[in-house]
Amino acid sequence: MSMLRSLRIRLGVTEVGSLFALDDGRVYFRFDDAYAVDPNRPVLSQLYRGSTEERTVAQLLNPALEANRGDGKGGLPAFFQNLLPEGQLRKHLIERAGLAPDDEFGLLAYCGKDLPGDVSALSETLDDRHLGRLIGQGRDSYEMSAGQLPTPDGESISGVQPKIGLVRAAGGRYVMRSKDSRGAHFIGSCRPRIIRKCRKWNSPRWHWRAPPVCKCASTNWCR
Repeated sequence: MSMLRSLRIRLGVTEVGSLFALDDGRVYFRFDDAYAVDPNRPVLSQLYRGSTEERTVAQLLNPALEANRGDGKGGLPAFFQNLLPEGQLRKHLIERAGLAPDDEFGLLAYCGKDLPGDVSALSETLDDRHLGRLIGQGRDSYEMSAGQLPTPDGESISGVQPKIGLVRAAGGRYVMRSKDSRGAHFIGSCRPRIIRKCRKWNSPRWHWRAPPVCKCASTNWCR
């Protein structure tokens, strides 16, 4: 019996297709036919654009498109893999959602309300026709005993982004710590003249942004 998890992929309000993971580790993405044949479709990625409109449509309709396949071991196709958070945020989200460290599909589902590029990936319930279209991969038949597995509910990751907290150590130097001596977490403590050094202080963008940001935080801007 084949079991799968499925996510509805949208670009803004446009329905794009289904990303689905089989219980044997294979992950695929399938574009909706309506999206593929629409000449006014928003572009999901340059990865899916052909040299002509005809080639683009043919590529989008191809159920065996290599770019839409994961690594066969639970990994997502490249485009969706690049939407995932990294580093400490990734670790924090995995722990918060109770996911296995290598469950990329579950992680995408968990933060699917707030993905880069106005993309969303939310759990979908498939009827037999759509289930057959995905599992059959363009063939006429599929295993009728196939079914769906639940996926984590999506949430916005903007509310769980790690914040930087600076504390004043002995000697007057400001450092970043995760906790104080009582075990309390630092979230965003700011004090005057905390900005003393920055490797990118000479960046025009940093010069342009830093003074108003410091003013809003009641801090002083200095080199």
